[in-house]
Amino acid sequence: METIPEEIARQRICKFGRKILNSGLTKGTGGNISYRLSEKDILITPTGIPYPELGPGDICKVDYDGNVIETSGHETSSETPMHVHVYNKKEQVNAIMHTHSPFASTLATAGKSIPPIYYQIAFVGDEVPVAKYQTYGTLELGKAAVNALEDRNGVLLERHGVLAVEHDLESVFEVASIIEELARIYYQTLAAGITPDGLGEEEIKRLMEKFKGYGQQTT
Repeated sequence: METIPEEIARQRICKFGRKILNSGLTKGTGGNISYRLSEKDILITPTGIPYPELGPGDICKVDYDGNVIETSGHETSSETPMHVHVYNKKEQVNAIMHTHSPFASTLATAGKSIPPIYYQIAFVGDEVPVAKYQTYGTLELGKAAVNALEDRNGVLLERHGVLAVEHDLESVFEVASIIEELARIYYQTLAAGITPDGLGEEEIKRLMEKFKGYGQQTT
């Protein structure tokens, strides 16, 4: 797993909290971000603190049972059970981002998955499926998300929003952003009365291979 110093991880969580707000992926204090700090600890955003006011010392720390290790006086995100369950079931996942982006949330409310109509779907998988509705803040929501994820990097949470997973915080923000872009494109084609054909399975595999290491620089 990726290892970065705890203080840097806390700073990056705050940074991406502001980014999901400023980029329109969420509103107010909605959404949450977490990071797998070690084999014992998970960092996660607190509940109810506006992202512009969020500092490294506000980030909470929990274990893999969801028990609070460090809160800095704040309650952990209400979605801690979902994050913890994903980490327990997905060893390759080091970062999780839950957003309420508008187009993706619209499709999630309609119960419509995003089919492979646009090449960037390969950043996420063969589609962006919908995880069956469960009450927010419950383990059941985490189980539904894991069931829908399979080997993908993101899902829509029915009547709720987006869950993106990746190996680091930079990549998980990219996935959450791409899911919203895919949702916007799909929504607009449907609004225009068009039902696009999906890209074929072989093309999806080809795109996934081409996207490996996309944007990474070697030194």
